[in-house]
Amino acid sequence: MQPYNHFEYGEMLARQLRAIAHTDKEQHYYRATEIEDLQELNARLSGARGMILVAIDDCNSDFGWKNSDSLMERPQYFFVVAKATPGNDKSSQEAAAEAIENNIRKKIVERQIVNPLYYEKMSAILQRLINDRKNGVIAYKSLLDKYIDLLKKTENPEENEVFPLSVRHSAAKRAFYMQFGEDGELANKLYNAVVNSKQDDFRGNIVKIRRIKKALSHVLKDESDVEKAYELINVQKEF
Repeated sequence: MQPYNHFEYGEMLARQLRAIAHTDKEQHYYRATEIEDLQELNARLSGARGMILVAIDDCNSDFGWKNSDSLMERPQYFFVVAKATPGNDKSSQEAAAEAIENNIRKKIVERQIVNPLYYEKMSAILQRLINDRKNGVIAYKSLLDKYIDLLKKTENPEENEVFPLSVRHSAAKRAFYMQFGEDGELANKLYNAVVNSKQDDFRGNIVKIRRIKKALSHVLKDESDVEKAYELINVQKEF
């Protein structure tokens, strides 16, 4: 069985779908892997007209999933359908912007389980940028710069200076920091409680889980907070 090739499948779809009608002479199909590629869509779409299909393949990005904090490590593929009008820079820019927005949104959704409150903030930033674009209150070049910054913060939160150095380089500490009042000292106490109490293969083992929760309860007095902390622990790859 041949391995799945997202770009080849996308081209087949673009040729077969009447709404796209991609041919060798009239290009309606485009490929992208990273934000740098998506930035160039404006230029690449300048000669297109009608509906276009953009295939985005994270397997071919430098990031991929090799640095993922999540236990759910699987590459993702998706398509963006947009409408381009030849000779209309604004139309091309809109199509490129929508492709970038969808790419960022997908990455936020993929990672949200690891640090819900952090990625909730990233999602809110993305929505503001989308609103600014639709309302015409931001220049396209400035919009692209903000997209790049948002994508970096989404893919590499350990480089985001919103986190103090004491928690920045641990996904679990960052999650604790966001969940419990952005308190670096508390985040480290929770992290240490987990490290000192967890045993191998604790997931699904009631006795081992209770041991972790008991350690957490010495730091967090509220039982609901203990449960929230454990939910975060359960999805952290470093544990």
